[in-house]
Amino acid sequence: LRSASTFKNWDTSSTWSLVDGKTYPYLVELPIPEGINGPDSIAEQQGTGTLEDPYIIVTKKQLRAIGNEVNAYYRLGTNINMAGEEWNPVGTTQVPFTGGFDGAGYTISNFAITRSAVNNVGFFGVVKDAAVKDITFDSIKVAGKSYVGVVAGLVQGNAWNLNNIHVVNTDITAVSYAGGLAGLNQGTILGINTKEEGDGVVTYKNNFVATS
Repeated sequence: LRSASTFKNWDTSSTWSLVDGKTYPYLVELPIPEGINGPDSIAEQQGTGTLEDPYIIVTKKQLRAIGNEVNAYYRLGTNINMAGEEWNPVGTTQVPFTGGFDGAGYTISNFAITRSAVNNVGFFGVVKDAAVKDITFDSIKVAGKSYVGVVAGLVQGNAWNLNNIHVVNTDITAVSYAGGLAGLNQGTILGINTKEEGDGVVTYKNNFVATS
């Protein structure tokens, strides 16, 4: 009963979730029930945060906690639906995200970032010498001043393996330097393989609009 194949007709994209082989199904909008063998915070979750043994993320709470350890390595263990919640960008120019984030083919969806007077806005505010790969961002709304993107506001250093990233149905608003992937790249992006799909729109406040 802990196998995803047992629940093949269940909606595991937005209603139910489970860590294959580790937990029983649980509703994504509720705390993981006690005794289900699923972690609920970085301190309790599977993994040690290293490249070889990344933290496994299966809840919104765990996803938010990546900002507490910006040099660690993470891997999604399920789709995460943020249900319209406001997201706090991870990494700043003073303390950028320097670890790794492996989406493992899963999707993060339905979050908003509303920071129209702030630079470096995205899921990651600033990344430097970091790895981000194998993930889809779906139905995201991002508003910032400059250097605004869905994945990262600002990319610095060698963002090795920024690879296999899909950006779907997103709305981005900025004064300048905006993009579906990143607002501004000041470094070298290696292994890039990204795709923007759906009805995403990038809107600049000088009334220039580009559809993605």
